[in-house]
Amino acid sequence: MSAEFSVQPYQDGDEKKILEAFFTVFGKQRTLQEWEWLYRHSPQGARIMLAWSQTGELAAHYACTLHQACSERGALFVGHNMDTFSVQKFRHGGRRGGVVVETFNQFVKQWAGAGAGESAIQYGFPSQRHYRLGRLFMGHRPFSRWHYLRCRVSAQQSTYESQPLGEVGVIERFGDCFDPLWLQQSKRYKLAVVHDAKFLNWRFIEHPNRHYQIWGYSQFLSDRIDGYVVLSVDHSSAYLVDFHFPDNRSGEAANFWGQVCQKLSGIGVKQVDTWFSSASLELLLFRQLGFREAHTPDDMVPVFRSYHPDISSEWIDQNFYYNMADSDIF
Repeated sequence: MSAEFSVQPYQDGDEKKILEAFFTVFGKQRTLQEWEWLYRHSPQGARIMLAWSQTGELAAHYACTLHQACSERGALFVGHNMDTFSVQKFRHGGRRGGVVVETFNQFVKQWAGAGAGESAIQYGFPSQRHYRLGRLFMGHRPFSRWHYLRCRVSAQQSTYESQPLGEVGVIERFGDCFDPLWLQQSKRYKLAVVHDAKFLNWRFIEHPNRHYQIWGYSQFLSDRIDGYVVLSVDHSSAYLVDFHFPDNRSGEAANFWGQVCQKLSGIGVKQVDTWFSSASLELLLFRQLGFREAHTPDDMVPVFRSYHPDISSEWIDQNFYYNMADSDIF
């Protein structure tokens, strides 16, 4: 470790200088409320490593939120890495990768691995610039393939103007009834971040700055929720951030999505985009719902790294299911 910097975990009160440095580096004002939601109130907690200059200025930041994951190899923790940065005045040469890599190395030494409370896998969705840094100095590896899909709303709403097969209603909070939905979905995947009610409420309902359109689907005269969608609307575009569709063998998934498209059309939405990993088993369903492959964005690269001696990079690349809800972008 360089004598020029002191690298140590976050301590209460550091958030003031973190937010100041965040604004300096990214030019974006993050509120204390949003920071607390992201790092302090995340259901499984967070890990933050900081580098301080000899004059007490924040020089670099490396952090992740911890998430419970289910896998065929048992329960484990994974870390969603975000907000990796160093302040411009401390980016001078002389060290391999600079102070942010020193900060990363200390983070890994303290919190990454197969032990209790450690993140066995780290993943993230960096820009091209941060991806190059991570690939060269942090061992980050890009996922080899992922799907970006787009749906034209007008085409779908006209398709499903027939008699509804069930009811679509607004979800104001995710109750315990959503846990069985996740349990049902999780059995289909070899590795996935847990999207139970606790996660969903934190991620969408309790977000201090963003408002989501959230609808659930139930059969007529039934109190059971059979599916849901979470959408982030931006004028005439929307993003399908998270979802669970009912079985489509009787056409319920298509009917549910058709009703959602009618609602979206009513608020001026013309297209819906979504993306998810190649481990997803929903690609055929999405094609049936009217989604088509679109060009993947050039400014984002899904990446990962294994810190578990028994979990290979190849296995993660093939089996890690993720979608927009697992990012900090939407």
